[in-house]
Amino acid sequence: MVERISRYRGILKEDPQSRVYVPLADLLRQHGETEEALVLLENGLVRDPNHKSAMVVLGCTLLQAGRQDHGVKVLQRVLELSPDNFVVLRILAEHFLTVDGFTHAIPLLERLVDFEPDQAEWPKLLNDARERLMQDQVRPAGDNPQESLPVANRSLATMTLVDILVAQGYLDKAQVALERMLEDEPGREDVQQRLAQLKSGDLAPGAPSAGNIEPSPEERLRHRTGQKEQFGEWIENFKANRDPDA
Repeated sequence: MVERISRYRGILKEDPQSRVYVPLADLLRQHGETEEALVLLENGLVRDPNHKSAMVVLGCTLLQAGRQDHGVKVLQRVLELSPDNFVVLRILAEHFLTVDGFTHAIPLLERLVDFEPDQAEWPKLLNDARERLMQDQVRPAGDNPQESLPVANRSLATMTLVDILVAQGYLDKAQVALERMLEDEPGREDVQQRLAQLKSGDLAPGAPSAGNIEPSPEERLRHRTGQKEQFGEWIENFKANRDPDA
């Protein structure tokens, strides 16, 4: 690693515009020299602000340096430019799991499950995250369903939580969550619709939630094919930048 760092430094000294700063910064990050890596990446991104490989390494370096909020924002920016970037989806999902950010981790894990439907790791992590979110936000069931959700967590009641509660069969808790959401935001038509579905029995375990219609097998295959092509192209570009002798 030290030899490669020295070689990349030499290349960058001869050509300050070279994109070798990206693999150099990544090696420095792995070597624990995060501050030098950050300087290289931030200077390089001034010249090329949408260089996704550099942004990914920057986000990882910021996370490693303890600047988590900034690192997450950088990686989320990559997803804005490349919504199906598998590398970033995985980095962010694993980061949020480590900090118990289950609300943020769940949609990322759902996309990873869709991206790699045959990979057993993602469904397990997704189920674990859903269970942890429910445990964190819902009290043990008692005689009074109004006590099912802590008052302090009223603002945490979301459609994601409602979907989890319905899927787990906790319909009384889902109703409480929806009613509290309406108390905080009386004009939300989506909450009113979901509550009406729940009371009428149309919203039951296993039923698709509003706005979450299952795509056809052909659409899923076409989507995954596009994802894998984009990911393959991104990886090849990153490999080309990592080793100028390749």
